[in-house]
Amino acid sequence: GESSSRVVEIANVGNADFEIHQLRSTSAEFTAHTPIDADNKFLLPAQSQRTLPLHMAFSPSARGAISGTLRLDGLGANEMMTLDVLLKGNGVAAEIELNPAGVVDFGYAVLGEQTERTFVATNVGDTVLQVEAYPQSKEAHVAPTQFALAPGESARLTLFFTPDALGDRRGRVLLVSNDVKDRARPLEYKGHGVLADIDLAQIVEVLVSRGEEPQPLTVGWNNTPVVQKDGTKVDVAFTIPDSLRQALIGRELVVEWTRLDEDYVPKGKNSTQKQKVAIYESSGGRVLVEDLNLRLSEEDNRRVRLKITTHSYPGAPPQSVSQLLEAGGWKWEFEAKPLVSFLTIRPGRDYTDADGNAVPGQTERLIGLPGLAFAGWHNVDSPSISGIHFTAIGNVLEALSTGNSLAISLGVAISFYKDQFLFGFGWDIYDSRPQAKKKGSQDYIMTFKYSGLFK
Repeated sequence: GESSSRVVEIANVGNADFEIHQLRSTSAEFTAHTPIDADNKFLLPAQSQRTLPLHMAFSPSARGAISGTLRLDGLGANEMMTLDVLLKGNGVAAEIELNPAGVVDFGYAVLGEQTERTFVATNVGDTVLQVEAYPQSKEAHVAPTQFALAPGESARLTLFFTPDALGDRRGRVLLVSNDVKDRARPLEYKGHGVLADIDLAQIVEVLVSRGEEPQPLTVGWNNTPVVQKDGTKVDVAFTIPDSLRQALIGRELVVEWTRLDEDYVPKGKNSTQKQKVAIYESSGGRVLVEDLNLRLSEEDNRRVRLKITTHSYPGAPPQSVSQLLEAGGWKWEFEAKPLVSFLTIRPGRDYTDADGNAVPGQTERLIGLPGLAFAGWHNVDSPSISGIHFTAIGNVLEALSTGNSLAISLGVAISFYKDQFLFGFGWDIYDSRPQAKKKGSQDYIMTFKYSGLFK
């Protein structure tokens, strides 16, 4: 790419004059600057009486030894002849070689985070190589930005990449040098911009239904149990906002739910069910998880941990959110719950007998009376007041010792501590006790009952 000039003097050492009609070079690398042509001849006298100074330029197009011929056409010794002058030169050039060659692949790179790859630049030419790096975008640059290499010398370079957008990224940094073959060597790179993580709570939607249209359920993803009514069906959907679509396309999300015991520990090895959901280019703005098959039940799935897991890119650490769901809450139901009264009080009542005498009433205190809570509105998980119940109590044990004198009372009771303790009132609906007992006691009772004995 560069020229080297020399002034060459041509002399006629023979014994006859030579008239030069034309000068020409057989090689494009050698150029003779002279005014000699067919109309402007030059006489070169014998015996070197005068020389012809020529300005020769050598412009090599390749490295290595290059030869050519300068031909002088003219008249000498009364005949036309051609004299050849041998020309030679050695082409030298700087040449850059990169290792590894090809496109630099950064793979998955987190938005805003800088990653780097190193490579080696070598001057495989035979003159000094001068290089300056020119980035073509703000996402990548090379360090050092300028360097020089002697023939055979190498330098370690670093290419830095910081993606500023999601998805596939491509670009190049131009290495501008005095390499005659490639004065602007493109250093190409590619990568895939990803997010470090995604706010899963922002895209996960929990839906609940009990025979009606599914409704969104507000969850805090803090593993504080969210109580739903017995029989509630739970579904999960993912919303795909436009701002996150590129980050979600191609991603796999795993939805799993695990049955838990009373201590919120998984119930054995087969207690977990999983469903995988993939997000595609064709996915709409909302993707429903198919065949989740999660229904809360006080009998089977009373306590469940719902967990969503994903990876921002292959090999990335998992990211997950989880929430406890529980079947329960306040509900109305027919119970048929056995009860035992550990204290029943029937207040005494004063009365006047047939002779007109005042007879003081006798308060009855009974224990162990059986009963039944047959209906109620309650919450079996409430640690304080847990419900109100319709109850029936009978003095069966007393009847066995008093000639089948039986009293049955219907009433209302309030339950405490997860429905285990009840306090209530009952009014007689049947009473076959002796008249004296009937007159000497009230027609109602107060009871303290326990329901946990028959669990």
